Amino acid sequence: MPLPLKFGARPEQALQILEMLGVELRNLPARGAGGGSFSEILRRRQNSYLEWIELAEGQLGNFTDQPHVSAQLHTRAYWAIREADARTPRAIPLIDAEIRAQKEAIERIAKDMRQREERLKSTSGHIAVLDTHTLLHYQPPEQVDWPAVVGTEPIRLLLPMRVVDELDEKKYTGSERVRRKARAAQRGVRAVPMPDSYLRDPD
Repeated sequence: MPLPLKFGARPEQALQILEMLGVELRNLPARGAGGGSFSEILRRRQNSYLEWIELAEGQLGNFTDQPHVSAQLHTRAYWAIREADARTPRAIPLIDAEIRAQKEAIERIAKDMRQREERLKSTSGHIAVLDTHTLLHYQPPEQVDWPAVVGTEPIRLLLPMRVVDELDEKKYTGSERVRRKARAAQRGVRAVPMPDSYLRDPD
């Protein structure tokens, strides 16, 4: 799944982190190799993977929020690996399969991040960012004369995922008026066909 950038994070920073995590993943099988009993081999392989998870949690947190980090890393296989021991059926193939799955996921996330970065670079115009307060208390975005408000054109209208999340939270909290406006605002931003000079940003 794509990982949205949190406020202030840069795509190039995210790509560097993803590349480093991918390299570390590729090195995991070698770290878990070696002789010894089955139990010792399993423990090395298990520890290597769980150490990578701890590294990834800290690094991914530099550019995306914790719920997205947890959803990416704390899979059912992760919990099974944490509990695995020498009696667990096919424990080593389970770890190896999860390493491959996370490697593919990291590669997909990096590809998505590169595409988003290129899309942002390939568009021109002044950036205007929608925030939660504006969406709740002012005109719907499609009714605003953005060139007049900003004083220039073309305009790139960005909708951060953080704002979408905040609207979703406000559908269930606060007064009935706020909940109603949040539901309407969320429906509105999803339905608006943005002009070519606008960019609905996935972050």
